[in-house]
Amino acid sequence: MRVILTGGTGFLGKYLTESLLKSDTEVLSLVRSKKGISTGHNKQLLIKEYEIGGKDSLPDEISNDYDTIVHLAWNDITNVNSDRHVKEYLPEHLNFLREIIGRGVNNVFVLGTCYEYGMCSGMINENNETQPITKYGIAKKRLSQELLALQKKTNFNITWARLFYVYGKGQISSTIYNQLHEAIKNREKIFRMSNGDQLLDYLSVDEVTEVLTKLIICKKPNLGFINICKGEPTRLVDLVKKWINESGQIIDLDLGAYPYREFEPKSFWGDRKYLNQILNS
Repeated sequence: MRVILTGGTGFLGKYLTESLLKSDTEVLSLVRSKKGISTGHNKQLLIKEYEIGGKDSLPDEISNDYDTIVHLAWNDITNVNSDRHVKEYLPEHLNFLREIIGRGVNNVFVLGTCYEYGMCSGMINENNETQPITKYGIAKKRLSQELLALQKKTNFNITWARLFYVYGKGQISSTIYNQLHEAIKNREKIFRMSNGDQLLDYLSVDEVTEVLTKLIICKKPNLGFINICKGEPTRLVDLVKKWINESGQIIDLDLGAYPYREFEPKSFWGDRKYLNQILNS
């Protein structure tokens, strides 16, 4: 199998690139800059410089010789309410995918987000109405709608993977996982966080990588919307305590030091029935 990958130098993209290569998949990774990147002499990996929304044309190598475009890339995801998500990134990424499809790549696999659901509660399945309140969630929803409209005019397949909460080694500094492990590394005595009673759906990056790899290489490329989730809620404070126990270190929690996120529900998780159906078929 041959895939084009965007976002391959990001947190999740690094894991997914390695996993796809191990599954005997050829990967053309589009990156803003190759500086500091080593292919490790892997003949299955081709890296090309290309910036979505930039001035350069798509690399000539992109054609119907590739089975799938795996689109992980996005900008500014730590600032989910930036107007740039809708005004800049949405049209840039839509134009990019249109051009990819125009080159004859028939399978489009896009990483969506649980933020598309908005301020919901309880278990959420793929048929729930999406009412995003963040600019990031709005942009992702509109991108999916534009692709579905384009699909009525052009023959291609869509799989839209709505990712819930992922954690793991290598996450950016603003995530609670990274902040906690930095505090432990620095031998701090106290870790400050919210009350931690949020009930949300958390998956390790290894679990997410395994699921995405199976979905990408499966022979069902037109899967529509899929929740990438654990399928059950976990209290944030319980997860943080688990990370502390795994570290073998001692650090006290200052619960309630920070407020809840206003744009995030306090209790919701994904319905995993459709995902399990695909993985077990």
